[in-house]
Amino acid sequence: METEYAVTVPDGTTLLDTDTLPRIKDVTDEILKQAIICEVSKRPFRIIKSELEYYRKNDIDLPRRHPGQRHYDRMALRNPRKLFNRKCDKC
Repeated sequence: METEYAVTVPDGTTLLDTDTLPRIKDVTDEILKQAIICEVSKRPFRIIKSELEYYRKNDIDLPRRHPGQRHYDRMALRNPRKLFNRKCDKC
């Protein structure tokens, strides 16, 4: 279930498409002032300084999906909830 939201981007923020994202070794601190467009939901998101430091330390490329979309993807991997009919332990 996806909902359309009005997206506002602060003035002076440049938008990056996921096709133009550099490798983590080539990323400068300038990325902190830019917003990345999610490849699925098309919503912009930003990288914070501590997140960038983590990616650099562990040699992980920048994410291409909005944090909300990444959470939705993780929840889709979980097993579905299922209730079983059984007798009560006291019966």
